[in-house]
Amino acid sequence: MTALMKISVGFSFFYVIFISSTEIDASLASPKQLIRSRREACPTYQHGDRTCCMCPPGQRVTKDCEVKPNDTKCDFCELGTYLDQPNSQTTCERCTSCDQLNANLEVEETCTSYRNAKCRCKENHYCSPGVEPCKVCQHCDTCGPKEACNSACNKTINVGTIVGIVFGVLLVLAGIVAVLICLKKKQWSKSLHQGSEGSSAKPETQPLKDMDMRPFLPQVAEQLGWSNMKEIALQSGMPAATIESAKLNHPQNSEEWTLELLGKWVEAKGKSAPRELIEMLRKRGKNDTAEKISDILSNGSVEMQV
Repeated sequence: MTALMKISVGFSFFYVIFISSTEIDASLASPKQLIRSRREACPTYQHGDRTCCMCPPGQRVTKDCEVKPNDTKCDFCELGTYLDQPNSQTTCERCTSCDQLNANLEVEETCTSYRNAKCRCKENHYCSPGVEPCKVCQHCDTCGPKEACNSACNKTINVGTIVGIVFGVLLVLAGIVAVLICLKKKQWSKSLHQGSEGSSAKPETQPLKDMDMRPFLPQVAEQLGWSNMKEIALQSGMPAATIESAKLNHPQNSEEWTLELLGKWVEAKGKSAPRELIEMLRKRGKNDTAEKISDILSNGSVEMQV
């Protein structure tokens, strides 16, 4: 999971241009907007002779900045559209459809406002090698009673060969995992030995400093989940109507519920939001989730300062 989180963090902002203004004008945000237009550092684009802040993933530009770079106004992508990068676009990209006639595709990952849909072949179908993303999947031929999907018989892909390769790779991975487990046991044994010799004090986790967590909302929301976000919102005294409005704005999409409600909660908490979020998760016994979100914010903060 740590590797996935780092990839997710890298997805957000690899490039940052610092700007001088730090004022926050709460009147710029509508109930459907995540607060991103007023931050201390942001990716920028040129509009005439002005430099404006881009909108974050999942949002589009509704109005270019007029006075300060962070005056740019953004709004969520409509249902069925997305933008997966910081951007200056006024329209969102249409989500990939996995329902094309005779394409033999099905949905692997649902499209959200900040991520395109991902398709895969239906059961007993395959995609020709070298085709990415796959547009059309072919039906597998059955060449024998024990060859359930060996489409190779006179076709371009030999599923039997691929199964052999995959099995070999799995064996190698199993060996690597076994080595890692042994190393982990040695480390654990060593730490127990050191603990018995002296200090029983545990290193304290350094609390997060106050910071603007708006650039990391999609990654944080993905780790947080709707159940945790709803409990935190209620515990923080957010009105039930505000919580329900997030669900009404994005029917049957819990990822979008979480993203919108988190944006409103961060708007209310300001720069203390990261610290309060981690503390509330730990008090609720959600230490793993708290640690993952802390890593996202800590690593992302360092990258933004480089």
